[in-house]
Amino acid sequence: MDGREQNMGEISMTKILTINSHKGGVSKTTIVFESGDYLEQMGERVLLLDLDTSMSLTYRYTSEAEKDESIKAENTVLNLFQINGWAEPIKVSTNIDLIAGSAELASKNQEIIQGMGRRYLISWVARNIEWLEKNYDFVLIDTHNDGSVIVENAMVASDKIVVPVDVDIDSIGKIMELEHHLEEVKALEVLPTTQESYVKAQTLKIGAKVGDGADDKAFIKAFTQLMDKDESYLGWIPYSKLIAKAKTQNKPLSEFKAMPLYQSQNFKDLYSKVEGLFNKIYGI
Repeated sequence: MDGREQNMGEISMTKILTINSHKGGVSKTTIVFESGDYLEQMGERVLLLDLDTSMSLTYRYTSEAEKDESIKAENTVLNLFQINGWAEPIKVSTNIDLIAGSAELASKNQEIIQGMGRRYLISWVARNIEWLEKNYDFVLIDTHNDGSVIVENAMVASDKIVVPVDVDIDSIGKIMELEHHLEEVKALEVLPTTQESYVKAQTLKIGAKVGDGADDKAFIKAFTQLMDKDESYLGWIPYSKLIAKAKTQNKPLSEFKAMPLYQSQNFKDLYSKVEGLFNKIYGI
């Protein structure tokens, strides 16, 4: 075991957060994208890792048509799943760097399992801890909506796991499913001398795309009750056509916030709710 594994969450001042859900379509990538912009606006330095084989986060910064020119093999997360691997980040904004996704990552599952398994990312963090602390305040990891060994790598390396859920009958069940999975990983990744888990990640739960329909109101009632009992339930992002528009145009909400057209009270309330939720997640 290396020092990072033995003192998870104590060595690095750089905070590592994974955004994961066992359900698709819950705005996972949008949350990562908007989080990166929010942190940059707050003066923080951010490194993004795109572990989703759909490469949605990568395409928010680089179109599919342009990716062959702007993304080289050395810029992708594939390199992080090699023993002693290194990936060269791409600068996508003043304070945001990206290690791009790779469609080939899914085909590496068995190879990863037979190699270092869940320990590739934590090994990468440990080897590069000084570089990370010098260059970044936060590392945000976007993942596929499953429980693969690639997602487990992110879990092991993270301080927190943000779990977004939408208004769906099985949404709360998906939270429990992910938390059970995390507990299984913690039980498997232990120090041989003490049998204590070195996986210290805690989950933070947020709602996404919450509107004003009957099902949405029922969701808000249930989620509010959970918030009253458990501080890891933080709140929700309201459904907004502006968020959808920002996604379509590959622009963060902050750009619309500066436009005269988007200064009504409804828009101001939206910005306030999103920023307030991010403040809870990132502690800024």
